[in-house]
Amino acid sequence: MSRKWQVVPSDPRIKKDQVDSNTCIVSNSIGGKSVQCLPSFIIMGFEKCSTTNLNIWLSYHPNLQGKWFEMRFFDKLKNDVELENRWPAYLRALPQVPGGEQGVGKYWTFEKSPSYATSQMAISMLARLMPNARLAVSIRNPTDRAYSHFLM
Repeated sequence: MSRKWQVVPSDPRIKKDQVDSNTCIVSNSIGGKSVQCLPSFIIMGFEKCSTTNLNIWLSYHPNLQGKWFEMRFFDKLKNDVELENRWPAYLRALPQVPGGEQGVGKYWTFEKSPSYATSQMAISMLARLMPNARLAVSIRNPTDRAYSHFLM
């Protein structure tokens, strides 16, 4: 599965329409230049459907970079104006690419937020910012899921 990465310098004038999944922003930091990329894929699902386990398993892969917590960025947005103003903060919350610009294309970033699966607005906002992002949806037999929730 070949994917193209786009590397752009940090610029406050970059609009959401100019980025997509795998867009990497290079910015100056204290230790030199840092690179952060919008996710290549998003993990979503439903409560008690192993999204956390999937996140843990994927984090052991040396070329995948994700966060341990649920970012829940897209389900907090209400309209395009908020998306336009807040997507740079979303990018900054994602992990840095190891190796800076040389690491671009060698590492895939991902995010896990199960709540996106139940929010039509979150899916819509996600599609507006990253129309080419891949989605991994974790589902489970509803009876097993309900029983697992009951045992919590």
